[in-house]
Amino acid sequence: MSYLNPRTVIANFVFDRNGRARFPNKHGYHAALFMGFGGRSVSTGKVMRIQVWING
Repeated sequence: MSYLNPRTVIANFVFDRNGRARFPNKHGYHAALFMGFGGRSVSTGKVMRIQVWING
């Protein structure tokens, strides 16, 4: 998520098994306004908290 700037609109996203956001561009997923993220797992390095406004 570090490649996204705050206030970026994300459309049609889904998280894969590794916790990475994927943008499959398929109908039926949600849109969100990315606000920021913080806190990474010490053992895996994955983001633990993502702040978004979701329209679902």
